[in-house]
Amino acid sequence: RAGRIAQCASPEDLYRRPADAALARFIGEANLLDGVLAGGTVKTLLGELPVDPAATVPAGQVTVLIRPEQIEIGPNGPGLSASVTSYGYHGHDAVLHVQPEPQDGSPLLIVRIPGGGPPWPPGAAVRLRAAGPVFAWPAE
Repeated sequence: RAGRIAQCASPEDLYRRPADAALARFIGEANLLDGVLAGGTVKTLLGELPVDPAATVPAGQVTVLIRPEQIEIGPNGPGLSASVTSYGYHGHDAVLHVQPEPQDGSPLLIVRIPGGGPPWPPGAAVRLRAAGPVFAWPAE
């Protein structure tokens, strides 16, 4: 970054535990959400999630990294209500963009699912759940 190494780590660590949000986006698709950290868990738009113990961040306002493959999608059940805005099939996987409901400034989320399942057409109502652990940094 600007002629300097931003982080030197294994590919897995760079992907799962990037040094900051900018590096998270550079390494791959990233859902970056606001959250409140307390006692090893973080409250986010997608519910309360465990935080990776490698994230040495103090309690309070944080930015949370949730990779697209950490979000589960279904037609009903528990989770956040959302609607599909786009669906892209790539063979081995599919990438969806979904808008949480209500649309009160909530960010568009990226979801990656296996490609063998049924397509989710734009406009489809879905429920989203996230699987942890997630990584976090102090909010900027």
